[in-house]
Amino acid sequence: MKKFITITLIAAVVAGLSLSGVAIAQEQKYAVTFAPLGLLYGAVHVNFDTAINKKTSFSSSLGKWILNLGDWSFSSFSSGFGYKMYPKAGALKGFYWGPRVEMDLLNVKYSYDYLGVHEEVIAFCTVFTVKLETVYRWIWDGFTLELGGNIGFASGEILMYTELDKQKYSFTGLNVSPVFNIGMAF
Repeated sequence: MKKFITITLIAAVVAGLSLSGVAIAQEQKYAVTFAPLGLLYGAVHVNFDTAINKKTSFSSSLGKWILNLGDWSFSSFSSGFGYKMYPKAGALKGFYWGPRVEMDLLNVKYSYDYLGVHEEVIAFCTVFTVKLETVYRWIWDGFTLELGGNIGFASGEILMYTELDKQKYSFTGLNVSPVFNIGMAF
């Protein structure tokens, strides 16, 4: 019986070491990251990456933001898609660049009292952005760190409502944003 237990334990250890070697040797095909600094002001932005081949990946993202500051209330929803290209073989690792498209929906509400009368201003904003992202991604035992930036062109519309008035504004402009994400690759 001792011989059987000893052989079983040795086989389990050898199998475990073999499987861990296989897991380390496998390339990651998926990455899930988020922007941790956004949590400081009530925002959650999650990115999902899927390797297409050794030099490209497809990404999608979802974001939600809710913040109340005194008389001000903010909430938003964002969604985006991107195509990432890796100059060196090994999708999901190292430097990547590529086009990205995002859509953001923002709701802002300002409530105040003026001369005993309660007033509210509500604004809805829709923003469509086309970006070029350049990022470097490190992967250590599945943990992921991304640093980089985006530059893009944004176009949007703001609808403002008060109890007596409705106004509409359109805007376009340059959008520059940093990238700092952490997450897991598997």
